[in-house]
Amino acid sequence: MSSQKGNVARSRPQRHQNTFSFKNDKFDKSIQTKKINAKLHDGVCQHCKEVLEWRVKYSKYKPLSKPKKWFQNPKDIHGKRLRGCIIYKSNLQLLQVQKKKKKE
Repeated sequence: MSSQKGNVARSRPQRHQNTFSFKNDKFDKSIQTKKINAKLHDGVCQHCKEVLEWRVKYSKYKPLSKPKKWFQNPKDIHGKRLRGCIIYKSNLQLLQVQKKKKKE
């Protein structure tokens, strides 16, 4: 049994090997699925982009019903899922520095 405590090595190969990869539009040919597949995830860091692409690939991605508002920036973030992305944090820091320079 592979879940036995201390049993790290398998004695046999995998029993059932996948012969084809999952296709998220095989049975679902809706307009929403086509839009999701065509969407580009720009403006987020590499890790967040990979997460979003994985979610799209395996039909786990759900589009936002309303644009999210980031907790420190009053502007709407249209279509962006992850609020605390590195790029947004760095952009916010740049905006704060620019605002300080304008005030001085």
